[in-house]
Amino acid sequence: MKRLVGILFATGLACAAQAGISLYGGGAGYDSRNKDWMSETTVDIDGNGLGTDGYIFFGDFDAESANVSYGGVGIEITNMAATAVTDMMPSYITSATMGSGCNSKIGHYPQYEQIDNPLIGDGTDGPCANIIILSSTSGEALNFTVSSLPAGQILRLGVVTVLNDGAPNERWEIPTISLFDGTDTVSVTNLPNLSNVADTDGPGWVFFDIDSDGNYTLSLPADAAGIDPDHTGLGGVTFDTGTPPPNASLTLDPAAVSLNLYAPNTSVDGIITASYAAGAVTSNDITIASVTADAGFSASVTDPVLGNSDTEEVITVTFDNSGIGLVNGESTNSTLEVVWSEAGVGVITTSSIPLSVTYINEPNSFDLSPSSLSMTLTAPATSINGTIAASYIEGTVAAGIEIISVVVTNGFSVSPDSFTMSEFNTNQEIVVTYTNTGALENHADTAASSVVVTWTETGSGVTNTASGSVEVFYYNPTINDALIAGYDFDDGTGTATTNVTDYNPYVVASGYGVGTGLVSVISANGNGLAEELDAEYNLFGTTNQISFGSASSSLLYTLMNDEDNLALAITNADYMVFTVAPTNDYAMDLTSFTFRSRVNQLASSAERWALFSSVDGFATTNAAIATGQTTVTHTYVNNVVDLSDAKFQGLEGEVEFRLYMYGGASGYSSATLFDKVVLNGSVYPLALPPVSVSVSGGSVTMSWEDGRTYNVLTNGNLMFGDWGVAETGVSSPVSISIGSEDQMFYTLGK
Repeated sequence: MKRLVGILFATGLACAAQAGISLYGGGAGYDSRNKDWMSETTVDIDGNGLGTDGYIFFGDFDAESANVSYGGVGIEITNMAATAVTDMMPSYITSATMGSGCNSKIGHYPQYEQIDNPLIGDGTDGPCANIIILSSTSGEALNFTVSSLPAGQILRLGVVTVLNDGAPNERWEIPTISLFDGTDTVSVTNLPNLSNVADTDGPGWVFFDIDSDGNYTLSLPADAAGIDPDHTGLGGVTFDTGTPPPNASLTLDPAAVSLNLYAPNTSVDGIITASYAAGAVTSNDITIASVTADAGFSASVTDPVLGNSDTEEVITVTFDNSGIGLVNGESTNSTLEVVWSEAGVGVITTSSIPLSVTYINEPNSFDLSPSSLSMTLTAPATSINGTIAASYIEGTVAAGIEIISVVVTNGFSVSPDSFTMSEFNTNQEIVVTYTNTGALENHADTAASSVVVTWTETGSGVTNTASGSVEVFYYNPTINDALIAGYDFDDGTGTATTNVTDYNPYVVASGYGVGTGLVSVISANGNGLAEELDAEYNLFGTTNQISFGSASSSLLYTLMNDEDNLALAITNADYMVFTVAPTNDYAMDLTSFTFRSRVNQLASSAERWALFSSVDGFATTNAAIATGQTTVTHTYVNNVVDLSDAKFQGLEGEVEFRLYMYGGASGYSSATLFDKVVLNGSVYPLALPPVSVSVSGGSVTMSWEDGRTYNVLTNGNLMFGDWGVAETGVSSPVSISIGSEDQMFYTLGK
């Protein structure tokens, strides 16, 4: 809908109480006498002179041609009722016609003498002593069409109100001027009888503001009792466009209010500051008519009147949850609407800001740390203890909690199994005990159970549960000297190292290095193992989380876009390496090569591996002892390579192991890690141990004390040196039948 705003200029005038009508300057008029009306700046919205876009005056407004004889009464100008001077209309006024029942008169009275002739010049060329005025018996004075009004601007229509003689009779007063847009009428009423003003006063002006294209009708009162349309009329209209100066304003700070309501409170307040600012022309008080909100919100203002003497007032917004019933974490929204108006202007304005509130009523909670407890039971011990820390976390409303029960099964027990906690007692240790009554028999056997804690918040009547887990590992290896060399990448104090962690005293082991295709990197970013077990579940190393390896950008392994290209890894020397050699007069029998591997992403990490040794060489992919692939992410995988083949037995010199890593790509989270790299086997002296021999019942029994296995060699005639193997890989003691031999020589060998 098109909007019309009426602005009236004349001291003491008042406008009808309609939306869209305001009194410029709060109702104060101005004196246009002795002024060039085209340069009046008080209501000039574009600064180029009042009405400088164009005008319509009824008649030619030429002081010379309109200077007819004056005989004390207005003289009607014939054939002027249907025409108007329109040669100065702006381009956005596409048509203008006088209404039905219009006639024109020549008016002459001193108060018009200072209305300068717009056809002559800038207002310094002398007064227009005669003015042609328009009146209407039907009330319809002027019809005009607005087209293509400049975007973002308003049209200010100026209307000159005049009388055709100076008789001091209010029946010739124009009481009302109206503008109709086809839907709404905006009227300015109670215009004064300008014929009664002093000669120093000028004519009255009424201004309407138009913000849309359309057809408009400017009306005078129709012929009615007490009004003589033949003696009332309009002198003309002016057009100007621009942006009007702002009226006084009201600002709300902050621009949005977000509240948190914490239990046990049921309501919460927010504060908004309403600030007054005087307008470019007006500086009247602002009155806040109402402040409203819904959805549990309400509002109030300290003092509803703001102005130059009181520029700020406080608006209090209150949210009450009593009727809304928000529960923990729930929110609701509303809008604060502030309805206000400036005194004397008559425009009602609504300012609004969004409101929101979140209700916070977090309950008490209970936590177990660690949530997963791992213990190692080392034979011959039959029980072991571990500790879980129970923590009380206070909610929004302080209240204690009661631990009703702590339950475990499968050989585990806890102490205490019930207790209370509060804000003054926020932690409690729970001792977990595992007793082995025979369930764990062999090395690497495990037992596990859930830890179920049942608890309630005091006074709530609600029962809750918290869960954890416990596990025990049985450490009872049959061979305690199986390790030849191992690497944990931790010196035992949490400091990273590539030195060998543990090794057999009869071997020399190198540090853990890399080929020319890799960079040696040790990661301490929490990606390592958190327990002491190696890939064969033997205790080894420390619990510190340190591993060999990192992202592709750090290790610099060859990027293969997840391709299985071991040959390229061999060519580019993308391997980890260490050497081990028995000391003089010792040899090695190898049993296994174990390590744990971890990748963060299968698509980008170097998840493939291949193990080589100097026993078979490193030249081709066929020389690999074993290959593998880590197929899960973020979890360490146990890798065990069997070295029981005969070629790995009886090794007396240095052996080099290379563990290739390949298949990686450049990408996010490409970490590839290796931990607890262990070479297992036995190291033994080349010299045979002392042997005790006894003969009884037709058998010879041989015994030795080093606990190793040997081959028993026999020879019936030492002179010929013909030794043969009678028994293979036997342990002490061993009995061998002599049979019918009259003599037999026995010895141990490898």
